[in-house]
Amino acid sequence: MQWIDLSFILFYDIIMGRKCYKHFSCKIKLSVTNAFLGQVEESIKSSDLYERIKSETFNNASIINEEWNYDHGMVYSYVYIRYKIKIDIYNLIKKMKGKIIASLSGLMKKKRNHIIIQTLKKNIETGFNDAISESPSGRLSFAVVTVKNVSVTED
Repeated sequence: MQWIDLSFILFYDIIMGRKCYKHFSCKIKLSVTNAFLGQVEESIKSSDLYERIKSETFNNASIINEEWNYDHGMVYSYVYIRYKIKIDIYNLIKKMKGKIIASLSGLMKKKRNHIIIQTLKKNIETGFNDAISESPSGRLSFAVVTVKNVSVTED
């Protein structure tokens, strides 16, 4: 009986790992009116994005890097923000769906990663759009900044 428990633990460690960390890159492209570029950047950087990601993932994900690039135009500029996100996949799935589903998810890694990528993309795009609509400028905020594209890839 002890051998079976030990073999299951070894099998489990090979498939999933006790801490199954994956790194994802999230790239966001914003179109920003040049007059408000500084305010938009300050607003995004002062937002609680880091804490929101931690709380929504039950402390199983964190942003480990943030990069900003700009493509300046005459009236509008494109702002490219790249976040590197580290996720403890097993514990996140365990907290959301249970231990059995978390263990079985190791057998379907491509499907699991696809679901995580789509969920990250949808939640980040929704979060940015909600933040824009709830900004102090209200309905005019979409004239100041718009989300053009959100892409998430596994590193």
